[in-house]
Amino acid sequence: GHNLYTARHFPKEYWNQTAFICAPTGHLIKTGLLEQVGSHFRTNDGFNLMASEDEWTAPIYAYVGPDGAVWFADWYNYIVQHNPTPKGFETGQGNAYITPSRDKTHGRIYRIVYEGEDGGLLQPIHRNLEEVTSKELVETLTDSNLLWRMHAQRLLVEHGDDSVIPALMKLVEDQSVDEVGLNVGAIHALRTLEGLGAFKGGKEADLLKIALAHPCPGVRQNALQVLPSTDVSVEAILSSGSLEDEDALVRKAALLALADMPAFKRAGEKVYEILQLTENAEDRWIPEAAIAAAARHDEGFLAAALADQTDLSEEAEADSQTENLIADPSFEAAESGGLVGWKEVTYSGAAEFSVSSLSRTGSQSLQISSVHGADAGWYTEFEVEPNSTYRLSGWIKTQGVQNGGGGKGALLNVHNLQQFKTQALAGDAGWTEVETNLETGSATKVGINCLFGGWGQSTGTAWFDDLRLEKV
Repeated sequence: GHNLYTARHFPKEYWNQTAFICAPTGHLIKTGLLEQVGSHFRTNDGFNLMASEDEWTAPIYAYVGPDGAVWFADWYNYIVQHNPTPKGFETGQGNAYITPSRDKTHGRIYRIVYEGEDGGLLQPIHRNLEEVTSKELVETLTDSNLLWRMHAQRLLVEHGDDSVIPALMKLVEDQSVDEVGLNVGAIHALRTLEGLGAFKGGKEADLLKIALAHPCPGVRQNALQVLPSTDVSVEAILSSGSLEDEDALVRKAALLALADMPAFKRAGEKVYEILQLTENAEDRWIPEAAIAAAARHDEGFLAAALADQTDLSEEAEADSQTENLIADPSFEAAESGGLVGWKEVTYSGAAEFSVSSLSRTGSQSLQISSVHGADAGWYTEFEVEPNSTYRLSGWIKTQGVQNGGGGKGALLNVHNLQQFKTQALAGDAGWTEVETNLETGSATKVGINCLFGGWGQSTGTAWFDDLRLEKV
């Protein structure tokens, strides 16, 4: 079994966060320590609660008993595993191999108690809730042991005594929390009121609003789960801030509650809005719950999504007009005899540089030609932010480009960070877009080459146009 410690006899670190996991083949019960991760739980390894050297010990179920101790059932069997049938044995009924070592008549039940600082042992509890009054059952909803609280809740619902409703409401209104942030009385009171039909038809809406704002996340979560399917409940969820609750379990409960409510356009818009937050989008279960809520409130959700995409498109268009660090990407402002901000660099061989009227857009582009071979480039520099990512892109056209002696052809590269370079073009290539992402590291300035040849020489002609350098 996998059961949590839900009483208060053991030390505080066990309360509602330590699970007992039986391993009969290992003759032990291990503990798993629960950790909340958003709307999900992870079980971390803990120590063994018990381990036995007796080879017949086989714990198969551990549970918190009525006294707050941990009770476990020991199957008391030397043979725990049934399959596969070992060599020399026969397979019998139920696919279990036949062996005289399998016990079929004995078993043991143990109690594990916490002695405490004084070493005193916990005494068994003898209690019969069927003999108590409804008032006493309501009081039992605050018991320190979940076992008694669940029995009291069950009996109150089975009795159907509406006279306890005021007392239950008082428990819900109690704003106190215990050492681990719980108010168990309020939680069980909500569930008991639900079982008695106290919330049907939208009754006790004011009480539920109080519960939705309770300091205990468990109370807020259960309040969402008992909300009736009404317009008033939708308004209560939206106005209470449950969808923005600091506890992811409450946010998930709010989404699941909305999935069963009447359709509201504003609810759909809100579901879309909270999904844009990283803490929700990357959560294990909240996106799943949001799908269910969005399906119910689809009109508002889809309208919000469409409006957001329109805004993003407009923003992207605006960014594309302002983020380019290259002020004159198509070289329209070229002056006679040179180009502002750019310089001609020949690393080896002989090259001819010019501003050409052959262009992809506008009326001009940069041109590099070589008859006998060159490693050369149009070069410029830009200031950048360190430890950042930038994208370098542009369009290149080639004619008769041939490579020799390690030449690459026509490309863009970062001179001081030479590992960052675009695809190289050769032969007769039409206007082709090339790009690369670069990481600046500690650099505060980068040198950009419209490169011809590159780590070797090339011949032919290349044109460069519509360059772009932008921070990603």
